[in-house]
Amino acid sequence: MESKRIDLKNMRERIAKRKASVEKKLFIINLTKENFCEILDDLVPMFRFELLNTCEDFDGYWEKKILDGKTVWRKGEEVLPSSSFFPFRKEVFDAIDKERNIYYKVGRNWRSIRGIKISDGTTQGVTRKRGDLTLILTKEKLKELYYKQNKSLEDIAKEFGTSRQNILKIMKKYGLIRRTQSKARIEAIKKGKFEKFEYHEINEKFFSEWSPEMAWVLGLLFTDGTIGKTRVAIHSIDLDLIEKIKKFLNSSNPIAKRPQSYDKSKHIYEFGFYRENMRGDLNKLGLHERKSLNMIFPNIPEEYTRHFIRGCWDGDGSIFFDKDKLVASYVTGSKKFIERLVQELHKIGIFRRGPSYRLEKSGRRVRLPITNETQAKYPNGKFPLTIHMKNINAYYIKIQARENVEKLYHYFYDGVDESMYLSRKYEVFVKGLKLDGKGEKEQLTLNLDF
Repeated sequence: MESKRIDLKNMRERIAKRKASVEKKLFIINLTKENFCEILDDLVPMFRFELLNTCEDFDGYWEKKILDGKTVWRKGEEVLPSSSFFPFRKEVFDAIDKERNIYYKVGRNWRSIRGIKISDGTTQGVTRKRGDLTLILTKEKLKELYYKQNKSLEDIAKEFGTSRQNILKIMKKYGLIRRTQSKARIEAIKKGKFEKFEYHEINEKFFSEWSPEMAWVLGLLFTDGTIGKTRVAIHSIDLDLIEKIKKFLNSSNPIAKRPQSYDKSKHIYEFGFYRENMRGDLNKLGLHERKSLNMIFPNIPEEYTRHFIRGCWDGDGSIFFDKDKLVASYVTGSKKFIERLVQELHKIGIFRRGPSYRLEKSGRRVRLPITNETQAKYPNGKFPLTIHMKNINAYYIKIQARENVEKLYHYFYDGVDESMYLSRKYEVFVKGLKLDGKGEKEQLTLNLDF
């Protein structure tokens, strides 16, 4: 019983197809050249169809253009009026039907077309009924409008006389990937659709390839930066530092300025940006939301490590005088990060000899024993710097020996342009090591391989 129902259903479908085919043939036979041109002229601009098996001059893709107010069809350098296609009207309608059936499986009612175009003499387009303007939007045209011209779904829908939802359905059928929300917002801002927002240029590929400048800025973001779902920003009391970052990123985004919460007479400066691909690059490099306590030292090519560490030191590091003695220190909330930092400093010869001490709350220094494991790992007695706990969520290291401070200075600044460091901390280094002029700087140069 069920098989008979299926057969009846298939039979009805075949009858309907034959009926539609007959209607189409009768429509084409009775069609005048004037009616034919009227149908083609009423298709929207830039509509394309492909003729096959006609003749060499006519086979290929033809695209509608408006020239001096009249419809013409263009293939390469060749331009023809609609009337030139009348001898091939069957092939033309098959080609139009093929373009429309990309989107809808149901056949077009050719009787309704004839009624619209011939019987009542109206000028309604073949594709204007039931939002069918979307039927002529080919995949190639949609890709050009959406990807190359960066038009929105709403703009494309208006151009083709349909709804945004219909354009979205067509994109899904073609397997085209939509822009992310952030990219769509950027394009809308560019076109002035959001009055409260301005579009600002920026080098979106800055964090996709390693360079000394990128490594230094990355170090600053690891320490003084914040990364959220919609924005990446860096804050500093040093305006010159923020200006250097902005310049490296080739950004036109202005620097924000606001009073410090603890001293209204001073200011803090902020530079922010957001591009989804830049945020993705930073995530791959290990920079994530709420990074303070779980930050991990990123995998950096060796030649850029010192630039990254200098950026971190410009953010969370210090260089200061303690009873006329120059001291460098670094503090962070991530134990794993500072452990890797200590190892990197040990590679360039910054180490301690002998036991280390822990400072208790009472101020008393407690000597820490050197374990057999540590002794075996460093038989020359050059141990990594001691990591101290400042509080439950903070770890720090201190560099006090002059030899180590000098090594740190040369590691940071030898061969580095002033555009890639915080001037204020550099000047403290110079003053503390009494480097006055190029000659004295050269006298302190150590044999460090960078």
